[in-house]
Amino acid sequence: SLSEIIGHQWNDLSTTSENYLHLRTILQSDLTQHQATQITVNGQKRSLSIRFRKIENEKGLVTGMLYLLHDVTDRRQTEKLRREFIGVLSHELKTPLQSLSVCSQLLSDHKNDLSTDGQLLVDTINEDVSRIRAVANDFIQVGVENLSSLKLMLEQVCLDEVLPQWLKPFRVLAKDKKIN
Repeated sequence: SLSEIIGHQWNDLSTTSENYLHLRTILQSDLTQHQATQITVNGQKRSLSIRFRKIENEKGLVTGMLYLLHDVTDRRQTEKLRREFIGVLSHELKTPLQSLSVCSQLLSDHKNDLSTDGQLLVDTINEDVSRIRAVANDFIQVGVENLSSLKLMLEQVCLDEVLPQWLKPFRVLAKDKKIN
C-alpha cells in the first residue's frame, strides 16, 4: 500500500486519511518528471518532492511504476532563510556603500584643495569603495543564484604591477609613522 511505501513514521496515512487520498490522486495523475506537493503530518505542513520511474520488462513494456517521495521541507525552509538573509544583507551593504560613495565623490570634488597625501587617500577611498561594491554585488549575486553556478576565473598577475596598487593605501600611514 502507499502508506507502506511512504514509511511508518507518518502514521496518519491510512487509506482513508486526507494525505493518503491526496497523494493517491497525485500519483494517479499525469506526473511530470518532478512534481511537488504538500501534506500535513502531525499538524505541520511538509513539502514532498515526487519523482517516478517506469518499470519495464525485457520487451520494453511498462509493467509498473516506482514512485520516490522525498521530504524536502527542511531544504525549502533553509532556502527561504537564505533568500531572506541575502535580502537583508543586500540592504545592509548597499545603504552604507551608497553613503560612502557620496562622501567619496564629495572628497573627489575638493581633492585639488588637499595635500598630495590627502589626494592619495581620496583616490584610495574611491578605489576601495568601488572594490567593496563589486565584491558585495558578486556576493549578493551568488547568494541569489545557486552556488553551483559560481565560476571562479583564475588569472595570473604580475606582482611588480599590482603590489604598488595594493600598498598605496598604506603609504600615507607609513609616512605618518615615519616608516619606509
